[in-house]
Amino acid sequence: WSWGFNGNGQLGNGSTTQANIPTPVESRAGWLMVDAGSAFGFAIAEDHTLFAWGFNEGGQLGLGDNVQHETITQVGSDTDWEYISAADGFYYNGVYGHHTIGIKTNAEVLCAAGYNYIGQLGDGTTTNSNVFTCSTGLLSIEEFVEFNENSFISVYPNPSNGIINISIDVQNLSEAIIKVFNANGSMV
Repeated sequence: WSWGFNGNGQLGNGSTTQANIPTPVESRAGWLMVDAGSAFGFAIAEDHTLFAWGFNEGGQLGLGDNVQHETITQVGSDTDWEYISAADGFYYNGVYGHHTIGIKTNAEVLCAAGYNYIGQLGDGTTTNSNVFTCSTGLLSIEEFVEFNENSFISVYPNPSNGIINISIDVQNLSEAIIKVFNANGSMV
């Protein structure tokens, strides 16, 4: 169901007509999650496939193009999507920086698509991408430690020439295992 402004097809109902009441969009049952950006949206189905619609000038839908999609469209054929976040972006040098970040079900694979002029895709470049590039994250956290005002973690330099420094200062932390992954998703 969707409603509201629809100038970029962000309601996914096949039009650009506004809807002032909740309107059915897709007959599919069993959505796991939905996330709405400022002019585009995503949903993950029960089978962990990813769907996108709406504004796509920066390629943030990950569909391999940069055109607006007014209907819900499946993104590739992967069946391991767990989480998706449609970043609202910000206005920078005359462009809204829309991009999207997703996580695959193993929680160690990060994926990103869209504008990248200040490195927001995390792949070490400033090249935009209209397809999801996965394993862009350099660090994977398998177990979360509760941080407070007395905790501190630092990883530098970024980008790295191959040598990185990791500094952790957490009160009452007796042991920590840190795994570092390269841009291809391989543990280094």
